[in-house]
Amino acid sequence: MRVRGEDGKWHKEEVGEGIGTLSLEAGKEPLKGIERELRVVRVGPNPRVVQCEYMELATRRTCVVKVGDNRKWMRGMRFFMEEPRDEEAYVRPWVYRGKAPRRRGRW
Repeated sequence: MRVRGEDGKWHKEEVGEGIGTLSLEAGKEPLKGIERELRVVRVGPNPRVVQCEYMELATRRTCVVKVGDNRKWMRGMRFFMEEPRDEEAYVRPWVYRGKAPRRRGRW
């Protein structure tokens, strides 16, 4: 939350207490999500996304990942990425920020 101080400038302030609060101070590192191993299940007609699956405990879960360009991605490819922390980003397509395959099907 932004609060105007006595000096007339805007300052960031920690919001809430307890589980799930985020510290907005500059000195602290942002929290990271769990690193998952994803496997490509389907490369659909949308040229920017692939559908993936991962294991969480004993269940298979699926997600949609934005990869930029899916021409070189193939079914069965595996890669690692961090899952989003907040619930809103978890429901929407995850954004992959990493190296893309150089050749079709070669990681």
